[in-house]
Amino acid sequence: MPGAKAYVPHYGEANVSDKSQLTFMGYTETTSWTLPAADVPTHVVGDKFHICVQTFNKKGTGATDIDKARDLHDNHLGSAWSAEVIVTMN
Repeated sequence: MPGAKAYVPHYGEANVSDKSQLTFMGYTETTSWTLPAADVPTHVVGDKFHICVQTFNKKGTGATDIDKARDLHDNHLGSAWSAEVIVTMN
């Protein structure tokens, strides 16, 4: 989204595709995001992760990226969620 200042990727447990179940969040202020290895949910080879991104016209506040994502998610109006991206684990 042009002019976006922050991006919140939403994802869930392995093989969960229902958007209402994408309960984990990330945070970035660029168009690039890497899920830290420590935050990858339990999975096996072949499992799929569904990821949707929401954009915001302001930056989140907080001590950590999760705090910033939660601030935006809970307190500010963002864009509609993007089409999902599916990542297959290998």
